[in-house]
Amino acid sequence: MLERDFTMQTADGQMRIKSMIRDDIAEALREGDLYRAALLKNVLRHFIEIHPPTTN
Repeated sequence: MLERDFTMQTADGQMRIKSMIRDDIAEALREGDLYRAALLKNVLRHFIEIHPPTTN
């Protein structure tokens, strides 16, 4: 199993990925790139929809 696949199987891994996306959103906002920030917000929203919290 690839590390990225394993990461998706754990609640901690999903939290780490969400955190990375949030960091990217913050960076885009700091740089004034509202278009990129909006795209990343949609990515985060979609990620949350398709990866509900795990019970592991």
